[in-house]
Amino acid sequence: DLAGAYCAMGRVDEAATLLESVLNDRPDHPLALARMAWCKMQADDLDAARDLYQRAAGLAPDRLPVWSALAGLCLSAGDIPGAQYALDRGIGRLEAAYGKLPEAAEQFVAQFRGQQLEIWVAADELARAEQWLDERRDDLTETAWTRLVSGYASLLAGRDEHAAAEDTLRAVLDD
Repeated sequence: DLAGAYCAMGRVDEAATLLESVLNDRPDHPLALARMAWCKMQADDLDAARDLYQRAAGLAPDRLPVWSALAGLCLSAGDIPGAQYALDRGIGRLEAAYGKLPEAAEQFVAQFRGQQLEIWVAADELARAEQWLDERRDDLTETAWTRLVSGYASLLAGRDEHAAAEDTLRAVLDD
């Protein structure tokens, strides 16, 4: 718990020192592995972070933040299949537990939707992303829909596809 508090305060070195001690005694402690992975991410040791998150996910597959972080690390490494796999696993675990955590689930649903768009944009599967967005239109609240499309437009703009981003936003605003 103290290591978690240090992580929350951004005191990465102190958290890592405590976590190393825990992992020396209990190398398969899933929460310690996940927190150490976060520390490694902060230190820009992304390969070590990815390995630690993979171990944590294998030991505690219901921890949704682990799948989300793993998907993000895979995506940043250019491993689109790995990112999609991690995201699919996270979504599967979320669907299995949805009835048990309704408030928290909405946060993860939104996060996973955004990550799915990131993966498709990185894979240059824009038609797939746009079709998926169209299919979500009637299922989401206006606020959720607007956030999702705005996020997609931001992803497009981040790839210097400003005209496509503008067209996407215009299509939403015209509805």
